[in-house]
Amino acid sequence: MTARLGLVAALLAWLAWGQVPEQTRMWRAAFNAGHLPLFGILALVAEAQLRRSRPRDTCVQHALWALAATTVLGVAAEALQTLVPNRSASLIDVARNIAGSLAFLVAAAAWRARREWRPAVRASALAFAAILLIAGAADLVRAVAVHVALQQSLPFVARLDGAWWERDVVDPGANVLEPSGATGMARLILNPAEYSGVALDEPWPDWRAYAALELQVRVPSAAPMQVSLRINDAEHDNSYRDRFNTVIDLQPGVNSVRVSLEDVRHAPAGRPMDLAHIRTVILFVHDLDHQRALEIGPIRLVP
Repeated sequence: MTARLGLVAALLAWLAWGQVPEQTRMWRAAFNAGHLPLFGILALVAEAQLRRSRPRDTCVQHALWALAATTVLGVAAEALQTLVPNRSASLIDVARNIAGSLAFLVAAAAWRARREWRPAVRASALAFAAILLIAGAADLVRAVAVHVALQQSLPFVARLDGAWWERDVVDPGANVLEPSGATGMARLILNPAEYSGVALDEPWPDWRAYAALELQVRVPSAAPMQVSLRINDAEHDNSYRDRFNTVIDLQPGVNSVRVSLEDVRHAPAGRPMDLAHIRTVILFVHDLDHQRALEIGPIRLVP
């Protein structure tokens, strides 16, 4: 009975955890990686229960039944998520559930049989379990690496040079962003749309040590352009009045853009912008009716 209550409590806690509103890149990756230890522990609890209830079965049978039980539970849990707001079923999560169960069962078997198994067999089993866990936690490893790369890139928020980590941060949407080359400026080809531009999704969040955001924008054509800049923090309620908005008139040639972070701080109506948790920066053109091109230099914070 205790084991069954533990299974139910762990599953409910996991589902509740998924309802936490803070949906950062790191949080999502950690939640996804959480499938591994959760279902690994569930598999070990199920195996222990089977050893007590089916003592005549072999250890392999206990492990296989435990794997089958947690697989069914994992599939059912994913199916149930279709009934929970803002959640959806995922075959990748089912694979993580199976990987976690199998890795913990194999590692536990290697530990229990450490005196019976040859060292090479035990090492192979542990290596197999480790590979499963590393593969299942790949998103978390990448999220941590992106976080480190963002910090090391400061004071640049985005260099726009095609670095691997910027693929997780810089989103041109339906547009084409060509990384900066010899000119040091990336070329952004804007396609017609109601809102056409480039977004920085979860750049380095803490801007408190800086005074302004700077970038250079070159208009290669003879016609001027008007672009909008939006900045919002993690508390943003998706309303226009709850973020920083400004319109920038760009002339042909190179334009220097500087945005005071004091203006950003005081932009939301009724509250200060949280400069420790900046979430999104978007440079866009509203109601673009024909294709245009811009060249954008590195976006950086300045003291």
